[in-house]
Amino acid sequence: MVRTFIYCILFWFGFITSFSYADQVTGYQKDFVSSGLVIVRNDRGSVAVTGWDETRISVKAESGGGSLDSFIFNVETSEALIEVPVEKGKKLGQPTNLVIMIPSGSRLRVQGVSSDINIASIRGDVSVKTVSGDLSVSDLLASLFIETVDADTKLHRIQGDVSYESISGDLRGDISSQSVQLKTVSGNIDLSFQEGGAAMISSVSGDVSLAGGFVGYPDVSIKTVSGNIHLQLSGAVDTQLKISAITNTDVRVNLPQSGLADLSLTAKQFSHNIGNGVGRILLSTVQGDISVNER
Repeated sequence: MVRTFIYCILFWFGFITSFSYADQVTGYQKDFVSSGLVIVRNDRGSVAVTGWDETRISVKAESGGGSLDSFIFNVETSEALIEVPVEKGKKLGQPTNLVIMIPSGSRLRVQGVSSDINIASIRGDVSVKTVSGDLSVSDLLASLFIETVDADTKLHRIQGDVSYESISGDLRGDISSQSVQLKTVSGNIDLSFQEGGAAMISSVSGDVSLAGGFVGYPDVSIKTVSGNIHLQLSGAVDTQLKISAITNTDVRVNLPQSGLADLSLTAKQFSHNIGNGVGRILLSTVQGDISVNER
């Protein structure tokens, strides 16, 4: 009898323990101004933020096996904080998946560590800081700032200015930005411009591929140490093309519409005016290969 009673206690204790650490799903909603600041912090898991026409914030939080009792959803007049806090004595918070809807005119700040992040349809400025994970950003009208270590980033239909810094993560996508500043160490960059103005790109060992048209007079600078540079130009361009290579690298230019067809350059410095030569395209490398052609 005593043994049976003990078994029952152990059974119920195990049941309660397993229940307390089961996945937990919670929903939150609060009214919010149409152009406020929304801050999201989630160390592990995923964050999906989408803009909508409502003047309220909707949050669905799903834990990865822990409690959401300490989850923070604080909304003030023009600022909202959505956070999965780090428990005392731990370096990272519990894995949590967040699905968030915010007014499309909001400004957004997202911070993560090992998080997959998806952002779409925001008209205000967007800032993302994370270490690793996949990052996808689409349909933005205002400026975009990204700082990451090795997260792979995909951009789609970005119209605002872009600032991007990474160590080893890859960047790819299509944008229509008038000003772009991209820095990486070993990550590859592969971007298509629907329209563009100024692009400042620097890389150490990562390859850089840039394709598309440039509105007005382009101001493009791509510099690498050992990474390869590949530039594709669409349509007529009015610019000065300058190529600089420190070592005897492979440099090829094929721009038939501009009078430069199938050139294989051996000189370390090359300069040629396309059109009136008003704009500037500078391609510089220490030991990477360079190719320029028409799209």
